[in-house]
Amino acid sequence: MSKPNDRTLIDDYRRASELADEAPSPAVRAAVLAVPVSGRHVLLFGDMTGWFYALQAETGALLWKVHVEQHDSTRLTAAAAAHDG
Repeated sequence: MSKPNDRTLIDDYRRASELADEAPSPAVRAAVLAVPVSGRHVLLFGDMTGWFYALQAETGALLWKVHVEQHDSTRLTAAAAAHDG
């Protein structure tokens, strides 16, 4: 798999932002991390209501999401980190 260029990452970030705007969550305030996983790019990011998402960068399809913490004041604002893809 080739390394994504800056334009690809910008387009992927824009796609993730648009999807996040359509979701029930208020907004994404964290950095979006793009990582290669099994021949595709996955976008990882959290939102302001405690949900953490993985989207397939090429299609915008939701791969999974997890509610990290259900407390009302939970805010995921830090950048994601990936270990071993």
